[in-house]
This record gives sequence, structure tokens and C-alpha cells, in this order.
Amino acid sequence: RTVVVPYAYNPNFVGRREILDRLRSALGHHQPPEGRVWQRKACLYGLSGIGKTQIALEYVYWLRDDLDPEVSVFWVDASSPEQFWRSNLSIAQECQIPGYDDAGTSVVALVKTWLESEESGDQRCQQVKS
Repeated sequence: RTVVVPYAYNPNFVGRREILDRLRSALGHHQPPEGRVWQRKACLYGLSGIGKTQIALEYVYWLRDDLDPEVSVFWVDASSPEQFWRSNLSIAQECQIPGYDDAGTSVVALVKTWLESEESGDQRCQQVKS
């Protein structure tokens, strides 16, 4: 299990139950297909400052604490090329992906390849920064 999230849990989060329920439903946590690796996606969007990050954090911590110990979560900050690279580096370090610290390695490409491989499903690392 892997959880890489750069924000602490917000104990003061309130409301947004409808959005969280829709997110849980869209991501289908109750019925994974038998014998298949599955990935579902959802998108939170809206104006700056309306709480997208807090909703995502509430969802991630619910997932980690209450739902499935086998679910992995990778929080990737794509607000700039530097932040995107740092997020991928954090994943590579925490999951000890072979070769991430080799000179000339494209960490982003390495993490992408690793995430697409079956090998990534066997990882048991966790990082939740506070």
C-alpha cells in the first residue's frame, strides 16, 4: 500500500458530503471487477479557493483510514514543472523505485513506467507528510 500526500489531515473539514458521496460513487469502491486490475478516475474542478484540495484530502484520508488497506494514493502537484518533478521524486524515493537516483535518469518517466507495471502493485510504502 502506498500513500504519498503532502498535506496533513484537516480535522476542521465540514460539509461537502454530497460531493464526497459522488466522488466515492464515481470511483466505484464497492464493486471492483473480479480478476482485473482496475483504475477509475474522477476530476475535481472549479474556481480557485472553493475547496477542491480540502475535498480531495478528506477523500484520501477516508480512503486510507476507513476503506481499503490495499489502495494506493499518489498526490502529484502539477502546478509547475518543478513541483511535478518533486512529486514524482517523492514517489520514487518512498517506493524505492530502482534507478531513481542514477545520474541522467528521468524520474518522471521512471515513475510513469513503474506505475504502469505490475511490480508497483506489490509495494507497501506509506508517506503522509504533516
